[in-house]
Amino acid sequence: MENEKKMKILCLHGFRTSGSFLQKQISKWDPSILAHFDLDFPNGIFPAGGKSDIDGIFPPPYFEWFQYNQGATLSALLLGYQLQVPPQNMKPQD
Repeated sequence: MENEKKMKILCLHGFRTSGSFLQKQISKWDPSILAHFDLDFPNGIFPAGGKSDIDGIFPPPYFEWFQYNQGATLSALLLGYQLQVPPQNMKPQD
């Protein structure tokens, strides 16, 4: 098993948690399974912008892979709505 080439797996943590939190969770798997993989547990690129659901359960710091932007969310929702429900004053093209 020592010379066997292991499959590399990138393990991305959830929203406002951390690589070390995910690593702790996965460490509970059977060691005979973990022995076959080279696991990498990076942290998200942004510090958590709000309260984490694991605060008080697992120590900080916590991270996010992307940052929430209210304006971008509203724009995407409006575009999706407009694609589903065309404006009433527009006539279909022949």
